[in-house]
Amino acid sequence: MTRAARNRTTYIVLGILIVALSLYLVLRQRDRMQYTTPELNSLSAQEIEVLEIEQPGGVVTMARSGETWQIQPEGYRADPTAIGEMLKTVTNLRLTELVSVTGNYSRYDLDEQSRIRVTVFKHDKVLRSFDLGKRSPTYNHTFIRIDGDDRVFQTPGDPGGLFGLTKEDLRDRLVLSFDKDTITEIRAEGAGWTVNLIRTPKDSTEDQGFSGEKKRFTWRAETGEVWDAETIDELLNTLSALKAFRYREQGDREGDPVFSITLTGQKLYTLDFFARQDNTYPASSSESEYPFALFYAITENIINVFAENK
Repeated sequence: MTRAARNRTTYIVLGILIVALSLYLVLRQRDRMQYTTPELNSLSAQEIEVLEIEQPGGVVTMARSGETWQIQPEGYRADPTAIGEMLKTVTNLRLTELVSVTGNYSRYDLDEQSRIRVTVFKHDKVLRSFDLGKRSPTYNHTFIRIDGDDRVFQTPGDPGGLFGLTKEDLRDRLVLSFDKDTITEIRAEGAGWTVNLIRTPKDSTEDQGFSGEKKRFTWRAETGEVWDAETIDELLNTLSALKAFRYREQGDREGDPVFSITLTGQKLYTLDFFARQDNTYPASSSESEYPFALFYAITENIINVFAENK
């Protein structure tokens, strides 16, 4: 073969390669355009009235009731922090990458037996519905499928951990709440003893040892003894936003209280503790219609404020 013939052959081969490469790039770009991640419709938290979570273990439904959310059908008050995070996740939902178009959902834990389905409603209208699967191998994303779209995408973070919470996990565990600065009297009763503390204006000569801001009042027992104001302030901090370790079944109270505390403020607040069971104390509160249990360490810290100084 002459040099000229070899050159022609080389040019022909190069031309074929250029054409093939061009076709590949065009088809690849078309394929990418075909599978771009969809933009989800805008949605605000105020529109959402019902949030339904279908988990492998059952369905959890929460409905807006005025300014709060309730777990249905029991009517339990839902944890406002968890609800806020759920609404934020639903309204800010974002798809970052296409993962699969094959419909092999079990590989991503998006099959019916494994997935978590989240649906939000306004009245009976579905505003958004999607399935959550397992986390990606990098643990930075979660596999997701949008209702009406067979493809599998990724979404940032771990929303499955949030929407996988149980009904018990989602209950609001706040069982006692008040403005501690309104409390003027504290009455504590234990086995054979009672302590009654009255908040009184402070004499100019009295100093309760507060670092920083000084209180204008002190706490006195009926005997006239002055109690450490900082200790009482810490106690009121604990009681003013008291959360249960868990809730108990209705009627699951045993015997008489082993310790009771009554606080006088804008109204009367009462808290009763019953005999310790393992690592908790069964308890009841005037601010909770459901009996609950408190972790033993928290309970004993409250009791010891009085038992050690009575």
